[in-house]
Amino acid sequence: MKRSEITSGTELTEENNDNYHLYVKHYPNSAIAESFRTLRTNLLLTNIDSGLRSILVTSADRGEGKSTICANLAVVMAQTEKRVLLLDCDLRLPSQHKLFKLARDEGVTNIVGRYVEDADIDVGEESLPGLTVIGSGPPPPNPSEFISSNKFRRFLKRVEKEFDTVIVDAPPVGLVTDAAILSDVVDGTLLVLDAQMGHRNLALKAKAALEQVNANVIGLVLNNVKQEKGAYYSYYHSGSKAGE
Repeated sequence: MKRSEITSGTELTEENNDNYHLYVKHYPNSAIAESFRTLRTNLLLTNIDSGLRSILVTSADRGEGKSTICANLAVVMAQTEKRVLLLDCDLRLPSQHKLFKLARDEGVTNIVGRYVEDADIDVGEESLPGLTVIGSGPPPPNPSEFISSNKFRRFLKRVEKEFDTVIVDAPPVGLVTDAAILSDVVDGTLLVLDAQMGHRNLALKAKAALEQVNANVIGLVLNNVKQEKGAYYSYYHSGSKAGE
């Protein structure tokens, strides 16, 4: 098993820093930004022959940092001069519109609602060079039914052809079925776990939920591990499944 250790000697807190969430954009020379470049390299090398075009990012529970990791991964992918699309499909508790300062009333739900086969896709403007971000949009009555719909699936397959990489921010797989449903229509799934939360049972439940739908789990990001000196770092296990 190949493992890359992701380290940072600088701790940022949301309370004292407005740029806390987008490390890669605002602190490109930081150790945290380098950690995301390491994650990008592992993903590219691990899947060099597989044609990985869409990546789902989920977690076992709320508050594990999956949306922040999702956003920074999208930015660092775009920095390789690829055309990257970030979709916020956490329709229950979305956050990408906040991270990228987008309007909440325009996003995945209404774009898919007016999607027409073979017509130009209305995905808005780039949020950063090479990166287009689409927020969740107005909440649908039933998120699981929305992402299970044939129209949503056709839309997702269409944007995979329009962009080099599509990154999907999904709800925690340990809490609702949405991420398990979405994992069936993407090329690979990353599972984020917070080392400080200590919820082994929920992590095992998340792993089982993904295995039950035969999800292609391409890696595990272990977030918020504390070193002796208080530094933040994560582990990325390429080609491994959660819990292994």
